[in-house]
Amino acid sequence: MPLRVAFVTTHPIQYQVPVFRELSRRAELDFAVLFCQIPDAEAQGDGFGVKFEWDVPLLDGYRYEVLRNIAKKPSVTAYHGCDTPEIAERIRRGGFDAIVVNGWVVKSCLQALHASRRLGIPCIVRGEANLLRPRPWWKHWLHRRLVRQFSAYVYIGQANREFYRRHGAADGRLFPSPYCIDNTRFSSESKDQGRRVRPRQ
Repeated sequence: MPLRVAFVTTHPIQYQVPVFRELSRRAELDFAVLFCQIPDAEAQGDGFGVKFEWDVPLLDGYRYEVLRNIAKKPSVTAYHGCDTPEIAERIRRGGFDAIVVNGWVVKSCLQALHASRRLGIPCIVRGEANLLRPRPWWKHWLHRRLVRQFSAYVYIGQANREFYRRHGAADGRLFPSPYCIDNTRFSSESKDQGRRVRPRQ
């Protein structure tokens, strides 16, 4: 039987979608994504200073659900912008073998972590935290308590790996997963652009 895995994240993110599609093609996985929301152009532009929508399809090629977000002010960047208390029941009904959360930047990720622990399901974190800027001692204390609640850690780079190690993650539970791009798409568009360029006379 394939392993049932759910990935919990704020919204469709352009550099995550190719990974979701690849995981969905794996016969050894029964993979699904649980989004906290599908943002409009204004919400999508939060943090960028401009409204925008991605010009590539972000919801094709994998199974997903959109959770009910009860946040008063939905946001993909603010902690309280994603509040999905029903995620606990969704995880219970899903019969998942593991849950992956995209860091802890929003409340929904911690809701998923706490639900997983109550249900005895391994919860894996894939975030971007690092030690490149100084933090007060109490934040390190909080991070240490939080990090130790996860079953495994998927790190995007060496700075991220060191963050987990410094806060109590065992080496045997650290797994690399660097950012990637859709090589096929970029290669195809590069060739198209090359055909459009005319040589100078």
